Amino acid sequence: MEDNDVIPKIITKDVDVNYYENHFKNTKLIPYTSIIQNIYENFRPDIINQEITIKDIFSFDRKIQNNIIIKNISNKPEFGLDKLLEYIYYYKSFSFFYNENKKEKKSLSFLIENLKNQIGKDMKRLNIHINNMNIDRVKISSETNESATDILYTHLIHAFTFQKNNNINLNIINKLSLLTSQNILNFITDILSSFIENQFKQTPNINRPNINIKISINENDTKMNIIFKSRFIDFNTGDRYGDLNFNIEFDIKNDTFQFVSLLIDLNKNNIEESTHDTNDENTNPSNINAKTLGVPLTISSALVTTPFMLSLLGGKKKKTKKIYIKKKRKSRKKKMKKSRKKKMKKSRKNK
Repeated sequence: MEDNDVIPKIITKDVDVNYYENHFKNTKLIPYTSIIQNIYENFRPDIINQEITIKDIFSFDRKIQNNIIIKNISNKPEFGLDKLLEYIYYYKSFSFFYNENKKEKKSLSFLIENLKNQIGKDMKRLNIHINNMNIDRVKISSETNESATDILYTHLIHAFTFQKNNNINLNIINKLSLLTSQNILNFITDILSSFIENQFKQTPNINRPNINIKISINENDTKMNIIFKSRFIDFNTGDRYGDLNFNIEFDIKNDTFQFVSLLIDLNKNNIEESTHDTNDENTNPSNINAKTLGVPLTISSALVTTPFMLSLLGGKKKKTKKIYIKKKRKSRKKKMKKSRKKKMKKSRKNK
């Protein structure tokens, strides 16, 4: 561990509704609770070398078929929500934990500061609804990442004020906030892409995702849903050859999660069978899937360079042709008009 790390005091009890504002607003920190303690203490550098697939995380009691909506795929009992959060941040934010040059673990303060920065940065890119109230991305776009995180925490804390004693469980607030990070989408699309490659023998290039995060907080439940709708695109031609849609739900109080629905729709008539060798180490890194599908997901497979992630991050996107499910034929009249224009241009040049 890095020297001179000031270890913050862990918050284990419910606190007053104003506690966050008085202690963390306008700082670089978020509350240090058990979920962050577990994420930090359970980290080890070799953890990302483990092979992990969708079937290690979810209980599949039926076969996933093309163009068939599968519902209610629950997490395995041994892979709860807390463990999922650990793996998401280990695989997708490895640099928060470990200095590869010095071969040493980074400080707890460094992790907490980076978590606050990441949450705020991603909050500006996603549509987040809390109890049907939308957090306006445009209004917070000019805020610092830390200030954007403060806004999210304030909204979440306000949603819990129905409680009689007006006390707040900051560990639950932390879990909700950590789940809004784009890391969760990176991780889930990684394991889905790997599954699609192995199950259907096609390389899934995911493009133009529509993402909505809906958080529901009431006396009985605290849940968060990510509704993800996207399409598969041939980046060479711009042709669309299918869709990937899912609704994943996280039950914070019960430490569980599930695919409420999952649809993998590959239009096999519009794309040739993939010749991709899953053992080829020279897999095209622009694909959204892991560096080599079927092998351990590693930090080298981070998705920030893929067209999918660039579209989310607001970076430069690879230009593609206009996308249609089927290419429309030009009408005869339009063709005739075009040929007339060409003839007129030629005659003017000859003059």
